[in-house]
Amino acid sequence: MDIGFIGFGEVGKELSKGFSKYEVNRIYAYDPLLIGSDSKKLSERTEINYVEKAEIVAKQTLSILFVAVPATKTVEAWSEISDVVANETVLVDLTTASSEEKNKVNEMMYNKGMTIIDAAILGALKVYQNEVPILASGTQTNKFIELGYQIGMNITKLNEKVGDATNFKFVRSIFTKGLSALLFEVMASAEQLDITEEIYESITST
Repeated sequence: MDIGFIGFGEVGKELSKGFSKYEVNRIYAYDPLLIGSDSKKLSERTEINYVEKAEIVAKQTLSILFVAVPATKTVEAWSEISDVVANETVLVDLTTASSEEKNKVNEMMYNKGMTIIDAAILGALKVYQNEVPILASGTQTNKFIELGYQIGMNITKLNEKVGDATNFKFVRSIFTKGLSALLFEVMASAEQLDITEEIYESITST
């Protein structure tokens, strides 16, 4: 299996480390900050090739192409490769762009006879690497899950509507970050009132 990355920051690097433990022969990566980097072996089987243009990655015969650029560059990145990517490639958007932007990209790709998968990372990449929980939505999600299983990925299908995985992540983050902030405020108040241990014990038992 060959895999491609447009944008090769933390997401690409951590996923690639995990992929190298499976039957992945070549990983092609484009990132403006890595132009000129030498190809190298990630494992006995897997080689990573850094290329000078996004189009070079997209032209390869790939099982999966991941786009993992900064959110502000999402539409631009897909525009650069829309005319050259192969129809057989599963296209996965791992950016943090909004659901509106991802739908814009999907419409653009649909006009080329393809669709994208909206994929939201829901865990710590440095901890889980390729096994990080990913929530996906889009019409090609079942195929993505099939391929992902072969390389140790942990993908859950939400539905077939691009943008819903992103919206799920955003709403979920409101809860998780809000809960953390609330706990901090509660414990700060408890400390001022000198009842920290009692409040902590009550909260944890509840």
